[in-house]
Amino acid sequence: MGNLVFSRRAFLTGVTAASVSLTLPQAASAATFIDVPPSTAFSHEINWLARIGITTGWDTPHGKEYRPLLSIKRDAMAAFLYRHAGYPAFTPPTVSPFSDLSPSQQFYKEMCWLRSQGISTGWVTARGAEYRPLEPINRDAMAAFLYRYAGSPNFSAPVRSPFVDLVPSQQFYKEMCWLYAQGISTGWVTARGAEYRPLEPINRDAMAAFLYRFSHKVKPVGKVSPVTPSLSYEQQVVQALLPLVNAERAKVGSPALKHNLSIQKVAQDWSGVMAREDSLYHNPSYSDQIPAGWNLAAENVAYNWKKNSAQDMAKALMTQWMNSPGHRRNILTPGFTDFGAGISITATNKVFGCQVFARY
Repeated sequence: MGNLVFSRRAFLTGVTAASVSLTLPQAASAATFIDVPPSTAFSHEINWLARIGITTGWDTPHGKEYRPLLSIKRDAMAAFLYRHAGYPAFTPPTVSPFSDLSPSQQFYKEMCWLRSQGISTGWVTARGAEYRPLEPINRDAMAAFLYRYAGSPNFSAPVRSPFVDLVPSQQFYKEMCWLYAQGISTGWVTARGAEYRPLEPINRDAMAAFLYRFSHKVKPVGKVSPVTPSLSYEQQVVQALLPLVNAERAKVGSPALKHNLSIQKVAQDWSGVMAREDSLYHNPSYSDQIPAGWNLAAENVAYNWKKNSAQDMAKALMTQWMNSPGHRRNILTPGFTDFGAGISITATNKVFGCQVFARY
């Protein structure tokens, strides 16, 4: 069966907007990774990791692979946490804080961001601090990373260990016990009791499970946050749009949408295309660019002129979209689950906005 495409255009006073929605029922059950069938341990968590934009895996001639049983390396761990934080605005230093990293290295920005947040200080050596990006991260260090990423919350480690292979004098004992207390890790059940196995490298499947549980159980505190004062004007507009969308949905009883980093990237990239070309039109392949597994998707685009505040800019775009039947339908459709938005501005202060919706 062919795709069903519905499009509408609305011309408002001084501004222009357009919306399109598309259904593709046969894509609903598409697997994200060819090496992660539903029977795979933590398949739900791995697909969640892909759907919100934390991992893209490896492209192969046969499709994308996640490689769940590979150990996760310290550079990739930095990338996972940076993306999980919402791609916060950060300019990496031209001089590396680690003696074994160079600015041209993959994930250099993410590893420097990790250092700037106090999540990793690396190893002190005679030639300076080392990050050791290609080493696997062990389960004890991973606990420390997540504890610091959460903002180093107040926590008193128990005198009696919840794991038979941990003792209170052990490095990162507090952090591993915190992980247990949060329900992020229960370890392995053995005849002698639960084991944490602190010095084993953590595999990519288990890391997906840890991040999934972290996201659903822990609210980060302190300076690690997707909302930072250094956000650009465009990023502030993007950040303001989802609460406005969800407020409109709440008025008609539609459930709130979830922020999806992968969808946001598609929307942001397309807003940039429109701004560069100074032309309003739809992304002809947005539905191919968002994560697989959706069965309904929609796109709204519009332009307006820059307002003094990002909040006013977001409200102006929302007013345009809500005043147009096609856009309004996309915003209020109860079946949608995920959302991403993008904003780009031309040299003449024309603001191009893009919203993308999907149902998973």
